[in-house]
Amino acid sequence: PPRSTLFPYTTLFRSSLRAAGIERVYVSNIWRPFYLRFESAFSLEAKMQPCFPSFRTHKMKPDTELLCEICRKVGAKPQDAIMIGDTWAADMAPAMEIGMATIWILHRPAKEKRDLLRILNGAGARPDVTIESIGELTADVVRQVHEVHARR
Repeated sequence: PPRSTLFPYTTLFRSSLRAAGIERVYVSNIWRPFYLRFESAFSLEAKMQPCFPSFRTHKMKPDTELLCEICRKVGAKPQDAIMIGDTWAADMAPAMEIGMATIWILHRPAKEKRDLLRILNGAGARPDVTIESIGELTADVVRQVHEVHARR
């Protein structure tokens, strides 16, 4: 497959969620050869967890109907799910629109500059949590976001 790079701490984060019993669903706007890299690096995750790559669903984020359909397929309500993503337009905005909690991994602020400025200037909704890297993402952070979001 084409060359792709895994984010540092990705394996640790997935292991932390698995050990904490936190269910995971993968939805990605991804080209098939890159998905093969995910399958190779995380074969257990790819086999045991629901995965919805765009080349299979023929739908792409930010399609809110895609996110609602995935929730239905896994038996979850959007308000009980957390979108963890690194793109405002494709991940955070559609998730917030349907009531999901959100964790924005802002590891490429220059790429997200326009949306980041809108949010900082009060013209856009804030995600539940914003972190700099996946290395900051732990099962405890996921639990805290879920608890805070559930109280709203």
